[in-house]
Amino acid sequence: MLTVYNIYNNSSGHLDVSELLPLAATETALIGGDFNCRHRDLHSSAPTNRDGRHLVGVLESTSGVSLLNTGEPTHICGGRLDLTFVSSTLKCNSKWNTHPTISSDHFAIFCQLDVTPLPPPPPNPQRWNMRKANWAAFRQSLEKQLEGTTPPDDLDQYEEFLTNTFHAAADEAIPRSKTPKKQRKDHWFYDQRVRMLNNRLNAARRLYRRHPTDTNRALLREVVHHTRQEKKSIQEQKWIEWCQSIDSHTSLSSMWSKLRAVSGKKFPAPPSHRNPQLEAEHLASSFVMRSSSTQLPDPTIHALNRLQQGRERAIELACLAKADTDPPITSHELIKAEKRSRDTAPRDQVNAVSLWFPWLVSAEWGYHHWAGQQAT
Repeated sequence: MLTVYNIYNNSSGHLDVSELLPLAATETALIGGDFNCRHRDLHSSAPTNRDGRHLVGVLESTSGVSLLNTGEPTHICGGRLDLTFVSSTLKCNSKWNTHPTISSDHFAIFCQLDVTPLPPPPPNPQRWNMRKANWAAFRQSLEKQLEGTTPPDDLDQYEEFLTNTFHAAADEAIPRSKTPKKQRKDHWFYDQRVRMLNNRLNAARRLYRRHPTDTNRALLREVVHHTRQEKKSIQEQKWIEWCQSIDSHTSLSSMWSKLRAVSGKKFPAPPSHRNPQLEAEHLASSFVMRSSSTQLPDPTIHALNRLQQGRERAIELACLAKADTDPPITSHELIKAEKRSRDTAPRDQVNAVSLWFPWLVSAEWGYHHWAGQQAT
């Protein structure tokens, strides 16, 4: 997996890449953007500035990170402020060049890297077809599973138990939706003219299969040639119409989707992280480290310690104070909050949203109340 970091450093700001560049040394990463750094080691002919000295210093002290720039200007005025850094493992077969695009005063930069692609993601799970749901069977299955079952005391386990119960009942009473059909390769320019050309071509093929004569073969070749020429003309027309519709409000995602459809390459959805649990723990530990009070200056830490006891006492008193929200929620309030609008299902069936109310107010299950407190 390749991690891409996009950087923009304002010329009036202060660049700090002491934490960013080492990331490319520990993971497969690409770091690119307008750094506004000037230094001869960065192929800049302008006088060295503070950000340039800082970037070169961090680059020299960090192993495993390489600069891809070749010295070619990246700005119409000859500047070389757009830099591209990659992990050293990617530099071996990499290619870096610019393209004179006219959409900005900066040239477009093309980077070709030799990255091992990830395996294709698993197909998306089929969803429940709510239009064909049998709500009567759903309720019957739900009641059967909940009958005589003691709910767990832990709130998280209780939530997981109810979720699994509803899913099991849905699997029994609600059919799954079908897998969507694949789109045709020519769907982006398909219209009535293409349909008529395909019908003529299929008719010529059927005629030749039934009567494989020289005349029918020549007719089939002529129809195939004519169909290809007409489709090519239609493609060009559709392409020009789409290009004319592009403006400053066109999103990059829609442009990429159109280009992929035109090229005939349908890329699958990007796969999830290879180890999401490890990545989540890494992000959480990084957040804890950055937001920890130990990162604050010593005077601030001492001031927080002096105020900590008083704040805890104020919170404790606020929690003990009586509030209007202290009384528990009654069964009458739960029934009053139940959905009363007309269900979209037939009359002899019920909506799944209203199924959980009877279980909350029943004597067998009891109910959980949330006693809110106001803290100052």
